[in-house]
Amino acid sequence: MNGATYTYEMESEIRGYHFYGSSWKHLPMEFSRIAAYFIENGGEISCKVTGKRKHSKGPRGGMAIPCKLCWTSSNKRHVKKLDALIAAEKIKILRRYGLSV
Repeated sequence: MNGATYTYEMESEIRGYHFYGSSWKHLPMEFSRIAAYFIENGGEISCKVTGKRKHSKGPRGGMAIPCKLCWTSSNKRHVKKLDALIAAEKIKILRRYGLSV
């Protein structure tokens, strides 16, 4: 990307991995459509592992690796829109599992 870049960061987790792997490419499926749209429109997503694998506190459970996702684009409006899209998706997830919003 050339010129200025804008970033949106969020705490997340890597799920659906195999403990013997050294490279993982799994994003929580709740955000996969948002991620696909973001990448198709010139954005980049990177992931930094922030802790050791543990049991997920999320509604799906299972093992997970905590991480920080970094969404980067040269389009400022594109990155700002992520906040609204991700917040809306989080609300849908909470309602789906009967958790308080």
